[in-house]
Amino acid sequence: MGLRKLKPIYFVLIVFGLIEGAQLFIGARKASADFPYYNTRWPVEHLNNERHQVINEGGLFLPRGRNVKRSISLISSKALETPGFVLTRDKDQLYVIGGKFSTIAHGWIAKVNPLTLRVQKKVIFDKGGGPTFAGGCLMHANGYLYVIVGDVIYKLDPNLNILKWRVLIVNDGYNGVLAFRDGNLVMKGGGAMNQQSPSILTVLDTDLEPLIEHVVLPETNPSRIAVHVRNNREYVYITGLSKITRYEYISGPEPQLVLDTGWFYQYRNPTSDLTSYATSPTFVGNNLFTMDNGALMTEPIEKTPIHIIRVNLDNSNDAERFAPFKLPAGASFSRMIVDPQNRLLFPMDTVNRKIGAFRYLEREKRFEELWVRSY
Repeated sequence: MGLRKLKPIYFVLIVFGLIEGAQLFIGARKASADFPYYNTRWPVEHLNNERHQVINEGGLFLPRGRNVKRSISLISSKALETPGFVLTRDKDQLYVIGGKFSTIAHGWIAKVNPLTLRVQKKVIFDKGGGPTFAGGCLMHANGYLYVIVGDVIYKLDPNLNILKWRVLIVNDGYNGVLAFRDGNLVMKGGGAMNQQSPSILTVLDTDLEPLIEHVVLPETNPSRIAVHVRNNREYVYITGLSKITRYEYISGPEPQLVLDTGWFYQYRNPTSDLTSYATSPTFVGNNLFTMDNGALMTEPIEKTPIHIIRVNLDNSNDAERFAPFKLPAGASFSRMIVDPQNRLLFPMDTVNRKIGAFRYLEREKRFEELWVRSY
């Protein structure tokens, strides 16, 4: 049975790689129409700049009659040890990016046959230091791939030839790279491996030349950034150790990142051991959503349930925390998946092994539970 027959159903593909959790295919229109990504189904590490991880049409590269379970099982391979992300390009182009949490082992990218999942070519990234896990990747509208591993960003052509690379200024690993509307690249370094390390934002052009070499964030941010356009203003959203903030990106010959001092939300006490940092932000309607008790492992390290955190994009005083599962010692190894078209949130508690579907009711100012399952 081809995946196109599954359009009314949620088909869930869970990929436990480095620090990535689940990717949900609702079967794909162009993923990010406002941003300069290649016109393909999955052009950036979590689908789009809002990190929704959901596509609403089409599906994977599998023809009718293909055995879906068998095809997916083939991805378990020593040749693709510790996968982290996938990217698509044209119909016959599928790329897998991965690498270990290590200062010795190097990250890698592989071009994979989308029908057999056999590795066609694999390239090792060995130009830099720092934690060498696969930090982020995107397929730019210019046709090139950009991949961050450790403290190095690489530019590759579709045949995986490395055209250029640049060592970045933070030797604590970069997690995440996104494209602004003008095509420039933004990335966040520091905090992913060492929460005592300061975090910075860097902006490069598509030839990897620095436009904004570093902007030091108000506090360490272990999670990934997100970019969202609101009222035609382009913002970078940051989930720090205790506070959610945003920077406006102002494009031009000398681009700027300006902290929005009138918009922020203090979601936890930074000295408390009852909760931990928030995961990457995402968006539905006029709200930012994230979850607290982020973790790089599946062992319980916090004492409280996980919470969905909601912040209004126009008024950060309109914010709240909501416990979807109400189970103690919760942690979110996997970031929350969001279906903005149907206004659905899919939080996961990877310690208590719960997943659920919720919807925020804007008029009633409350969360609605649709279902909760154990896994």
